[in-house]
Amino acid sequence: MQLWDLSITQLSRAYRNRSVSPVELVRCLPERIQTLDPTIRAWATLDPDVALAAAARCDAMLSESATDAPPLVGIPFGVKDVLFRPNPKHSCY
Repeated sequence: MQLWDLSITQLSRAYRNRSVSPVELVRCLPERIQTLDPTIRAWATLDPDVALAAAARCDAMLSESATDAPPLVGIPFGVKDVLFRPNPKHSCY
């Protein structure tokens, strides 16, 4: 089973028992996205460096106290491009 096949519950457990880290997951996702996106066209903008930096912050939170970390810490998600965000390319006006 690949990391991207894990459910949110499985990822959360793996993060908390330190068998997988958010950084490990984020590092494997660009290749997966590159494989699938030409067909599904889900991404208008993708910034792996921003995702990796966020994953590193999540790793730090989990290292500090896995039991006190928010339930969805380290779970990656996409943000719809019609929602305004100050820096990335978006299609809302």
